[in-house]
This record gives sequence, structure tokens and C-alpha cells, in this order.
Amino acid sequence: MNINIMKPNINIIPINEQNNNILSFLKDSLRKKFLTQVKVLDKINIGNNFYNSSRNQYNANKILNFVISDLGLSDSRDIFLSVFNKDLYTSSLNFVFGLAGQYPRACIISVCRLNPEFYECKETKDDKNHLYFSRIKKEAIHEIGHTIGLEHCNNPNCVMYFSNTLEDTDNKEDKFCDNCKKFIG
Repeated sequence: MNINIMKPNINIIPINEQNNNILSFLKDSLRKKFLTQVKVLDKINIGNNFYNSSRNQYNANKILNFVISDLGLSDSRDIFLSVFNKDLYTSSLNFVFGLAGQYPRACIISVCRLNPEFYECKETKDDKNHLYFSRIKKEAIHEIGHTIGLEHCNNPNCVMYFSNTLEDTDNKEDKFCDNCKKFIG
């Protein structure tokens, strides 16, 4: 098997307990999407260190900075995707599906609000699982896109379109538009 050493690997970091089906799905989906090696690393336990009880949410910036510091990622060229199952926020937004930085290439997604059961949806179990996993894949690709230099895109079908609502996530595709593809080559 030929490995392109110019491409960064993608490392998935479970935060606290995480559904193994989600981790396996992400590993397979991201490997196919980015054509690179994808590994699931050991989980990181954060407890309630970054929990804001007045909001009943966790601070995404603080968690991402902790992961970067805890793993010593500042010199790595790999991409690190943290997966968290609790609700996240930033100081400027009520909630976020994810957050990313370019240096180092680290990002986090929350699968909490992506779950149809968070909103008591009426879909069947199979429909809920398909929708849930589709949302997770799109948000993971979106945040990884930020780590490789992509900004939000104006094309509502592009995976880099800003998801202000779940409807935005559901309506966009899990791929980059032609303009975003040109940027990343």
C-alpha cells in the first residue's frame, strides 16, 4: 500500500465516553473522503472542568485549547478531530456544532445537537440513525475543512456553508463545492 507522506493523517480523539459506532463511522468516512490514514486515539477525560452550569453547556474554546495543550499538538502537521457528546458553546454563540483552528490543525465537534432525539423528532429509528450519522459526517468534514484553511462558503450546498441551524446542516452536502476544491487543490 502506498502512503502519501505529504498528506496529514487524521486523528480522532474521543472526549469522555463516546459511542464506538460513531467513532468507527467517522474513521471510515473520513478515510474515504480525504484519502489518508485515520486513527482513533485514546479518549481524553475532561470531567466537568469546562462546564458552565448557568448555561448547562461546555465551553468549546477551552476544551479545544486543553486538547491542544494536553496532547502537545503545537508541532504536529496532522489533523486532530475531537468528538464530544455534550452541548458546546462559544462566547459569541448560543451553541456550536463544532469549532476549529488552523495552527495546530485541531477541531472539535459535538454530536449532542446533531442527534434527532435531542429535539424529540418523530422519524423512525432507522431514519434517525441515518440523519444523525449524516449530520456527524458533514460537521466533521466542515471542521476539518477549517483546519486546512477553508473559510465559510456562500454556497448552501457546500459542506463549508455555515450551519446556523440543523436545517442548514441537513440541506448541505457532505462535499466541497468547486470553489472550495480549487482552494485546497
